[in-house]
Amino acid sequence: MAEALFRKLSKDRPHWGTEEEVRKGWLKHLENELDITFHAERGRNDASYNQVIIEFKDKGLFKGSVKSASFKEAIYDRLAKYIPARAKAEGIPEGEYIGIAIDGDHVCFAFWRTDGIVHRHLLPFNESSVELVAQACRDAKRRAVIAENLVQDFGHSSGVGAALMAALASELGAHLKGTGNNKVRMLFEEWRTLFGQVADLTRAQEEAIRRAVPLAAHLPAKDAVAGLLFVVHTYNAFVMKMLAAEIVSEHGLSAYPDFCEHLLGLEDGDLLQRLNEEIERSAFFEAARIKGFVEEAVFAWYADTSLSTKGRTVIAAAIRSLVTQLALYRMDDLGAARSRDVLKSFYQALVPDPLRKALGEFYTPDWLVDVTCDRAGVTAWLKVRALDPTCGSGSFLLEVIRRKRLEVTCLVKTPPV
Repeated sequence: MAEALFRKLSKDRPHWGTEEEVRKGWLKHLENELDITFHAERGRNDASYNQVIIEFKDKGLFKGSVKSASFKEAIYDRLAKYIPARAKAEGIPEGEYIGIAIDGDHVCFAFWRTDGIVHRHLLPFNESSVELVAQACRDAKRRAVIAENLVQDFGHSSGVGAALMAALASELGAHLKGTGNNKVRMLFEEWRTLFGQVADLTRAQEEAIRRAVPLAAHLPAKDAVAGLLFVVHTYNAFVMKMLAAEIVSEHGLSAYPDFCEHLLGLEDGDLLQRLNEEIERSAFFEAARIKGFVEEAVFAWYADTSLSTKGRTVIAAAIRSLVTQLALYRMDDLGAARSRDVLKSFYQALVPDPLRKALGEFYTPDWLVDVTCDRAGVTAWLKVRALDPTCGSGSFLLEVIRRKRLEVTCLVKTPPV
C-alpha cells in the first residue's frame, strides 16, 4: 500500500505549488488508499482524522530547515494551538494526538508533552516518510506501550511480525541447507547447544510447538523445531531492543529524537549495518551511558554481512515496516499500572505454551509480586539492595524499583523535618 500511495503522490507532486494544492494532493490519495475521510474546515490550514492533525504549507516553504520561519509557524503557531484545543473539546489527553507538518518536500511529526509541543526531524518526501504518515492515519492516534497493543501490532497474527519472522526463517533455512560452514549456521548451532541443555523435548512436545507457532518455514527436518524457536527468540530480542532504543531517545539520552524514525531513510545495507553497530554492538546504549545492555551476539545474525542479497533485502524491508509502526508509539508515558511488565506478556504471546512448560518457565503473576514485597517486612526500600538471580522479565526487580521511586516522590512532597 505504501508503494502505491508514494507512486501516486509522486506523480502529482510536480504540479503542487500552493498550500491548497499540497493539501488536496495528499488528502485525496490518503483517503482513497486508506479508505478514510479527513475533516477539513474552510479557511483553516489543517486537516484531521481522529487524533491525527496535519498542517499543510506551500511546496518547499520549510526550505529543508527546522529553523525556517514557516516551519516554526507550522509547529508552534498552528499545531501547538490545534492539539490542546482539540484535546479539550474532545476530552482526550493531548499526548494521544499526532501532529504532522507537510510542505510537499518534507514531513515532520510533532507530539505533545507535559511541557508543550516537541517535533522530530524534518523527513524528506520519500516512500518511508509517506508510509509513516499512512501508518499514523491507520493508527488514528498514538499507541500506548501496553501488552495488548504490542501483541496486536507485533505478535504472530500481525502483518509486521509475520513478515519479519517469515523473512528470518527463510534466510535461516537457506543457511542451514547450504554446504560448508557459515556464521549464521555457527550461531544457530551455538544456540541449539545451549538450548538443548535445558530442553529435552519429546516428539509430542515438538508437535505441539509446531502447531502453536503459525509460521511456515522451509527448514531442514532435523532443524525444524529448533529453527522455529531460534527465529522466534531472535525476533523477540529484536523487538525488545528496539523498544529500549525508542525509550532512550524519548528521554533525551541520545542524539536522535526518535531512533526508529532515523532508520527509515537508510538503504538496506546501511540499515542493517547501523543496527549491527548501534544496537547489537551496543554503541547506541553505551553512548547513553548504559553499559552491558546488549551482550548476547547470538541473536544478531539477522544483520550479519554473510546474509544473502535476497535475504538482506527482504529482512530490511520487514524491519522498516516494524520500525514504522514502533516510531509512533508513546514512549513518554510508561508509568501507568497498565504498562507494567509488558515484556512478560509479549514474550508469553510469542513463545508457545508447550515450550515454556518444557523449559520450566512460569512467570510470577503481578498480584503475587505485590504480596511477596508487602510481606518482605521492608520499611525503607531506598536502603534495600535487591537481587533476583532468576529474574526472567524482572517482575520483582521492577516492583522494587517502583517502590524506591515512590519513596523518593513521598520524600520530595514531604521532606523530613
